[in-house]
Amino acid sequence: ESALIIGKGNQENIAYTNNAYLIQRLAMATYKAQLPDKITALKEALTLLDKLDLGHTNDSETVSLAGAIEKKLYEEGQGNEHLSHAILYFQRGYYLLNNRYNAINLAFTLNCRANSSLCATKEEQIADMIYANYTRKRVLDLCDKDWEDIIKGEGKESTLTTAAEQEAQRAFNNDQKFWIQINRAEAHFGLGNFEAYKSSR
Repeated sequence: ESALIIGKGNQENIAYTNNAYLIQRLAMATYKAQLPDKITALKEALTLLDKLDLGHTNDSETVSLAGAIEKKLYEEGQGNEHLSHAILYFQRGYYLLNNRYNAINLAFTLNCRANSSLCATKEEQIADMIYANYTRKRVLDLCDKDWEDIIKGEGKESTLTTAAEQEAQRAFNNDQKFWIQINRAEAHFGLGNFEAYKSSR
């Protein structure tokens, strides 16, 4: 926030006041802090992201963050419009990045919509459930690919210059493995593959 305030004082550097990285970090810090309360913080974080042309931007970090905030607002009982927005942001993030995070959240929010008043017909409910399951199958493919990439890279830490760099790489790999297993378990659970879900935890 201080960096953005300083930038506003420099009329010659307009781009600095709209620095996407700074605004994204501030939005995340705002909603994580939950001050003065959770709902207010989430809404303030969305207002910050609006400065980045939220309705049209193809910045993957911006839309992924917006999806997470809208999903939390929906879960806090703030209305189905937040669910609709979350789906749109997660869809955009998924198409941009083809990654597990946006895909698994997209699948979850599609199921939420299928069980809400946003689906006016049985056909709409079925369409959302089919799309959600298709997306979860894609998550499983991405989990396998990401896991394979990590395994291929393991053992190459010795090529890094310092012991600290080697340890940081090992920690990063372990963190990625943890989230791959989480996403794999979530996908199997959503697909009703409960034995596979148990073995993925």
